[in-house]
Amino acid sequence: MSKKVIIFLIIDAIVVIGAIIANSVIGSQVAESVDQQLQVIFKENAATAPFDFEYDKVTASPIGRSVTISGFKAKGGELPVDLTAKAIKLKMPFSEILALAGDKELKSIHKMSIDMQEPLFNTDKSEASFKAKSMKLSFDGEVSLFELENIENGLLPTTRQSIDINCQNMRFDGLQEMLADFSPQAPVEIQSFGNQFEQEGNFRLSLGYDPKVKQIHLKRMESSSESIDFNANAIFNFMGESIEDFEPKDAHIEARYNVTKLKQSYPELGEYEVRKADVAFEIDLNFDKSTDNASLSPLSIFPIKNMSYDIEVKDISFKPTEELSSMMNQPNVPIQIDDIKLNDMTLDFKMDGDVMRLDALSLDIDNMIKLNAKAKMSYQTMPNAGFFGEDAEVLVFDNAHIELSQLSDQLMELVEMMEEDMPRPFPRKGNKIIIDLSGPVTSPDIKGIID
Repeated sequence: MSKKVIIFLIIDAIVVIGAIIANSVIGSQVAESVDQQLQVIFKENAATAPFDFEYDKVTASPIGRSVTISGFKAKGGELPVDLTAKAIKLKMPFSEILALAGDKELKSIHKMSIDMQEPLFNTDKSEASFKAKSMKLSFDGEVSLFELENIENGLLPTTRQSIDINCQNMRFDGLQEMLADFSPQAPVEIQSFGNQFEQEGNFRLSLGYDPKVKQIHLKRMESSSESIDFNANAIFNFMGESIEDFEPKDAHIEARYNVTKLKQSYPELGEYEVRKADVAFEIDLNFDKSTDNASLSPLSIFPIKNMSYDIEVKDISFKPTEELSSMMNQPNVPIQIDDIKLNDMTLDFKMDGDVMRLDALSLDIDNMIKLNAKAKMSYQTMPNAGFFGEDAEVLVFDNAHIELSQLSDQLMELVEMMEEDMPRPFPRKGNKIIIDLSGPVTSPDIKGIID
């Protein structure tokens, strides 16, 4: 081995050893400084501290840009829940780690992450709890004394900010009991809603804020579990420079919801099971009051500009309780229902201003009915359509086409009873009942019935 190689190896070893020693020395200083500050805040000032707090030890690694608090426990005081964690790791830039180690005031934070390992949130007032393998909050932007002073004075932040929350292997337990304790008068089916969240899963939320373009960006919102997946993103534009004159301007939202093999039971209603359900949703909102809105739709009082909605469902079954079944199957009810099974359903709906389009609707209920429909509707000014006989804007079928087939005997009897009071029966095409509609939705004209 040459002398040059040996020299390089020695230099590398010295650098590595020096870095380890520096990391240990500075890390000890940072840990001691943080420990002293925590002692002052939570122990020496225990009477005025916002909550009880304890931990096992504090360690630090400037090379890893981190401070770790092990054996973390916080409870009581102003905290609504108790919190324990195996460890909490704080990561920030090296210069800010050094500021924690010295006597310098930490005037701003530009990047920071807080990673809680095995956190557990619970309370003595309820059996409900939340736990996770890890729960990480990351911040990128600027939190300074200047910005905090501006916010205290009612001004919005002037620098770009982003925040990310990431929970892995999280789980809620006892939500049904918590809802029952929180609202004893709530129906049992509402209290049972908490059962849906008692599955282990992951959650991710990322938000961005840009003051120059006045925009809040929901970059991602994701939730996944054994049976349910949800994801969404959105952009919100706003007006104003302060919290007082802050106003939303417009927004675009997209979301998707997927369910596979979900089974739930509600004591007052019964059991339902879903094999597959996909829901996609997209909407544009306009909150700007200065925009000239000539819409005729009563929906114009809401900020909806346009919207699309898509649903696809496979195999949903519902078995009502005996009590509910007896209520549904009274002698004077024309349709007797026991178990309900929806084999298939699809929906494709769009709205653009005053125009609504049902591009597709199909429905297949086992042993009951098959339905296919398309329609186009719009708001129009109609004479004498108001409550007092004045002109008014009403929703009108430009055209609508409905096909009914495979009706159960009970439904067929009901249709025939309706036809007895009609000038003509509904048009047929083979074994299908054909219904074509036009005119106001509240009193449409049916093609082939009255010409």
